[in-house]
Amino acid sequence: MAATDEEPMVSQLRQTITSPPLLHVCSAFVMLLVYLSPTIYSHAAPKQVQIIVSVGNNIGFPGEEPLRYAEKDAKRFAQVFIELGDAKKERTYLLQACSPGKLKQVLAEIKGRAAELKRLQINTTLIFYYAGHGDQSNLHMGRKGLSLSHLNTLIKQIPARLKLLFIDSCRSVGGSRKMGFRRGRAFKIELTQSAPRGMATIKSASPGEPAQESDELRGAVFTHYLLSGLRGAADFDRDKQVSYHEAYLFAYSRTLLRTGGKGGVLQRPDFRMQLKGAGALILTRTHKATSTLIFPKSCKGCRLRYLIYSQPSGNVIAEVPAHPGKTTRIALPAGRFLIQRRGNRQWGVATLKMPWGGKKIVRAGDFRATRYQRLVRRGGKINDPIIELGAFYQLDLLHDMHVGLGHGGGLSLHYTLQSLLFELTVSFGHTAFTTEFYKGNAYRLSIQPAVFWLTPGRWYTLRWGLGVHISPTWRTLQQLESERLQQAGFETEETFWTTTFGAAGIIGCSIHITSRLALDLRVTGQASWFKQLDAEQESIGFDLAVRFGTGFIFTF
Repeated sequence: MAATDEEPMVSQLRQTITSPPLLHVCSAFVMLLVYLSPTIYSHAAPKQVQIIVSVGNNIGFPGEEPLRYAEKDAKRFAQVFIELGDAKKERTYLLQACSPGKLKQVLAEIKGRAAELKRLQINTTLIFYYAGHGDQSNLHMGRKGLSLSHLNTLIKQIPARLKLLFIDSCRSVGGSRKMGFRRGRAFKIELTQSAPRGMATIKSASPGEPAQESDELRGAVFTHYLLSGLRGAADFDRDKQVSYHEAYLFAYSRTLLRTGGKGGVLQRPDFRMQLKGAGALILTRTHKATSTLIFPKSCKGCRLRYLIYSQPSGNVIAEVPAHPGKTTRIALPAGRFLIQRRGNRQWGVATLKMPWGGKKIVRAGDFRATRYQRLVRRGGKINDPIIELGAFYQLDLLHDMHVGLGHGGGLSLHYTLQSLLFELTVSFGHTAFTTEFYKGNAYRLSIQPAVFWLTPGRWYTLRWGLGVHISPTWRTLQQLESERLQQAGFETEETFWTTTFGAAGIIGCSIHITSRLALDLRVTGQASWFKQLDAEQESIGFDLAVRFGTGFIFTF
C-alpha cells in the first residue's frame, strides 16, 4: 500500500531529475566526485613509509672460513627492493662488513625516525636483512657476535607497524661449516594499502642445517632463488605481483630441490609469522621493471631452466624454470645479459642487449647450441666471437699537403673476442681545399686494420685502439687565376697520384641501440708520410678525423 502511494512521487521526481538543466547539473556533480575521489581517498588513507636495513658480513668468528658473497648479496637485496618495491634510496641502509655496535647505532637512528613518522600519523614498515655467518642463537659479525634475542628486542622497540626480518645464515650449533658449505642471504618485500601489522621472520635454513653458497650461482642458494622469485619466477597467478607466500614457496621448493641432490645436504628454509589484519603482503611488482624478458613455455616432460647473467660483470641475476603450460615474465634492470639454457640436451647461450629497457620475447632461435661442459666452464662471461658489419660517415680535417675539411664513407668489419676487437675498414673520401695559389680536390681510398681494447658499460662500450693505414689518393690542382694564365700560354691544371702511409691512435664509443644494432662514434688521429708517385716530393703530416657509423651485429 505504501509503495502504491509513493509511485506518483517517484514519477514526479524522475521527471524533475531528467529535465535537461538539472540532468546536466547532476552529471557534472557526479563527474566532479569521481574526479576528486582519488584525492579525497589519498588524504583519508594513512601514508606509509618503508625503511630497509640490509646487512652483509663475509667475515665471521675466528676459525670460520670467510664467505664470498654475503656482502654482495646484501647489496643485491637492497637493489631489488628499490627497483621493484616501494623502497627509496634515502631510506635504505646498506651495511657491509658491519660490527654489532654499528648495527645498534643504525637501529637506534631508525627508532627515532619511526617515532617521528608515527607522530605525523605515517605508518612505517621496517624490512631487515642479514647475510653472513651465524648459528641457532647468534649472528657472527666479525670477531663479535649479536644474539638473535637481543636483535629481536631492538627491532621490537622500533614503532613500526610492520616488521619483516630475513636472516640468511647457518643455524647449526656453533656455526660450523661442515663439507665446505657456506651461507646465503635474504630477500625483499613490499606492501599493499590494507597491510597487516606485526612481525614476520624468514630464515634460510631450519635448526641444525647449514645455509649454502654456490660458486656457480655466485651467491647463497636460498637468496638466489628468493630473488629469482621476486623478479617474477614466483608469480604463480600471473598478476605481475609477487606475494610473501609466493616468494617463500618458490624459494623453499627450489632450494630443497637443489640441495637435496646426490651427496647434498638438505637446506629447508622456514618462517615465523605474528601478524594481524587482512590483505595480501605484496613484496614486488614486476610491472615496475625497466626491462622484461618473457620466456616461452616448455614442452611436456621437458626440464628446462634459464640462468640470466649481467654483463660485463658475469653475476647471476635470476634463474627461471620453464613451465609446460605458461610463459614466465622476469623483471630486470636495463643492461646487457647473457642467458644460458640448460636441460634435456638443449644446452645453449643467447646474448641480449637492452640498454634502454623494454620488453623482449626470448625465442629458441636466439640460442646458439653448445656443449654442457663448455656452458658450465664459461659461467656468465661472453667468450664466443662476435662479428659486426658496419657502415659509417666520416669528417676529415687534413694536414697532409693542404688543409681542408673532407668527408666520406665506408664499410667496417669487426671481430670481437672477449676484451679485444680486431677491425678492418675500407673507406672512400673527398676533400676540397684552397691555398694561396691553388684550389683543388683530393679523392682517396683508405684501407686501415686496427686493434682495440674494450671497456664495456651498461649501454656503451669504450674502445681504445691502434691502427695502420694506406691511402692511395688522386689529386687535382687548378690555379686561381686560370683564365689570365691560359691566355699567356701556361698550364693551369695539374693532376697526380700520392700514396699515404701512417699510424693511427683511435678513441671511440659504441652505443648499444638494440641487441643487433649499435651506433659508433670515434675520433682518430693519424701521423702520415706522403709520397708523390710521379715526383720526388715527400712530406709528413697529421690527420684528424671524426667518424659516425652504425653496425649490425652477428654472434656465432
